[in-house]
Amino acid sequence: MRLLLTIAVCTLAGSAIAAFAADYADGLAGGPDFWAVTNVPPNDTLNVRAGPGTEQPVIGQLSNGDVVGNRGCQKRRSSLWCKINVGGAQEFTGWVNSKFLRETAPPRSGPRPCSRQWQLAVDRKLQTGDGDGHGPDVGSMEWRSVVEFKLGVRGNPDVPSRATVEWCRYIDRLMR
Repeated sequence: MRLLLTIAVCTLAGSAIAAFAADYADGLAGGPDFWAVTNVPPNDTLNVRAGPGTEQPVIGQLSNGDVVGNRGCQKRRSSLWCKINVGGAQEFTGWVNSKFLRETAPPRSGPRPCSRQWQLAVDRKLQTGDGDGHGPDVGSMEWRSVVEFKLGVRGNPDVPSRATVEWCRYIDRLMR
């Protein structure tokens, strides 16, 4: 009876450990469906490479907060590299070092940052004009400055240049 009870307990414990291991987001055993880019220094970007390793050519760049699809990870020397899929206007697949990734939820649906539809949605939410048709032209550099003011980040050194798509992504993350 004792032997039977021991076998049952070990079987249950083994099943629980296997279930936990399958959930662990290490990228080697499947990992999450989506990663968020993190730990990139301010005003810098993460290089996306054609293959795993710094010797591979750069094929794209990402910023903190960008959400990418997980296509699996592999060890390369002493680093873990993950194959990622970038959606949206600049759709491509490439590789990044896992130290710049953390598990996240799927990307939100809605207008693509910097699109006219996105700019109008930001303007409706922040009300950059006076309500009588007076205010900066939506999408202009003046408008972007007012958006920063309304969000309380104007003059913050972490805010990307207003003339970049990184600026739109930064503002989009603040507004979520």
